[in-house]
Amino acid sequence: KEIPFFANDQAVTDFRSFHWGDTMEEVIAVEGEPGSRDVSDIYAASSIRYDVEWMGKHNELIFYFSDTEGLYAAQYITADLSTVSDAYDYVEDVLAQISQKYGLAVLPRERRTAEAMNMRDAQAVLTGNLEFGADLETDRSQINVWLTGGDDFAYIYVYSCSLDIIPQPRDYSGGF
Repeated sequence: KEIPFFANDQAVTDFRSFHWGDTMEEVIAVEGEPGSRDVSDIYAASSIRYDVEWMGKHNELIFYFSDTEGLYAAQYITADLSTVSDAYDYVEDVLAQISQKYGLAVLPRERRTAEAMNMRDAQAVLTGNLEFGADLETDRSQINVWLTGGDDFAYIYVYSCSLDIIPQPRDYSGGF
């Protein structure tokens, strides 16, 4: 079952069909049992992971939860890329969805190192010298969409986070 990144009612939801602050239990009730669960050693936070099909590609979907305030971020990561040209098209399709949901003009841009000037785009992406995407902000969320890579590997990440919920560092003071 393929579910859109953004729900149709932009005034109601922040990511898929969820609101920032929703509990892990609320997300699991909709998404099903996660493939894995992780607890952060640094922040008072945890995450759950799913393998999903999204926009015609295999993605890892990760939801992040503050221990005290609930859902604060989520992201898709895909390495299901046949060519760098395919990856550029995928980023542009994701940005078009964001534009449609939020009514924003989102124009992608390149971040290129000096070393990338003498490389083909595909080589530059695979060596981590070229990124393609965009960063934008709504009244409630920061959204980052980037094609990036390194070590002969390319991937796309779509990260969305709350502007209001920030996980706090984990308190280890009781152990001293």
